Amino acid sequence: MDRNSAVDALVLSVKASGENNRFAIVLSPEKGIFTVTVYGGKKGRFKSLVSPYHSGKMWLYSDAVKKTVKLTDFYPDRCRTGIRESLYKTCAAALCAELILKTQGAVDWHTVWVLINGFLDGLDICTDEQAQTGLLRFLWRYINLTGLYNTGIRCSRCADKTPICFSAAENAFICADCLESSQEHTAGFFPLGTQSIAFLSAVLAKSPKEARTLQPDTESLRELRDFLYYIAQSCADTRLKTLEAGKGIL
Repeated sequence: MDRNSAVDALVLSVKASGENNRFAIVLSPEKGIFTVTVYGGKKGRFKSLVSPYHSGKMWLYSDAVKKTVKLTDFYPDRCRTGIRESLYKTCAAALCAELILKTQGAVDWHTVWVLINGFLDGLDICTDEQAQTGLLRFLWRYINLTGLYNTGIRCSRCADKTPICFSAAENAFICADCLESSQEHTAGFFPLGTQSIAFLSAVLAKSPKEARTLQPDTESLRELRDFLYYIAQSCADTRLKTLEAGKGIL
């Protein structure tokens, strides 16, 4: 990184550093994820500007000897204040940010930049009900990008029929004819009904506009949450704190 540089940046999280300063963890399509020191964070003009989910142009000063990066200026063009007006949307955005931080290096940064900004833009203006399916779409797209799990919606055994479940142990979708009864009681087994399968297929096969028209029923939403939250944590190779803190909300 040059001593002085300007990058497109999205603030993923902020935490205190001493009494007056803060550390901001930032995503850039060019630089990936890095930490920026924000001096005078509590009292200076950056107090409100450098906040989670704000994105825009960020100016940096890098010290190669101390291996630190200092914020010199930030002009956010998207503040997404609508996210903080809803408890559900706040938790959904936090889950998105935590997943990306826990899976650093698993996906091309430019692709992640486009995906997360699109998700946060939608989250900013949508209703809580729309946010629920929006989060599920984001998780499935992100899981697909990592390449860690099979996202092809066909039975992995016969490679022909529509599946009715997913086995995490096999990393495979399985149809009714190929399913062994003993598998239904194993860890990482997820039954997926017709609407759940249609939703997963549409998210990857159709345009975002077309995918947004699908609204699974209550039971399908439960199936999708159980499945996608489990797979997301598997991709992160750890429990996601946001899911634990957001029980009863997400």
